[in-house]
Amino acid sequence: MYCKNCATQITEGSQFCQKCGAAASGNTMQAVTADASNFGMIAFILSIVGLIVGGIILGIIAIILGAIGLSKPNEKSRGLATAAIVIGIIDFVAAIIIIAVVGSMLPF
Repeated sequence: MYCKNCATQITEGSQFCQKCGAAASGNTMQAVTADASNFGMIAFILSIVGLIVGGIILGIIAIILGAIGLSKPNEKSRGLATAAIVIGIIDFVAAIIIIAVVGSMLPF
């Protein structure tokens, strides 16, 4: 458990927070854990950054993290994960086209 006043971890059975002295009963919060919404959000951000800078690697990472986000049973992340996959695919294809066009313009 964690104190809602100062976020310090409170040992089980304590009546007061060891750091700030706040009453522990009814004044605690559970630890925050990573959930599937993080994968969707991270994938979405990476796909947007990849789209801006034209990165193949960021597009691939966004597709992978988006797929992980879709596989988790969290409704909040499904929209972001789906958007990340679509934008990641667009990013990947656009980067390949840019490489092909620029490569064909080189004199060698």
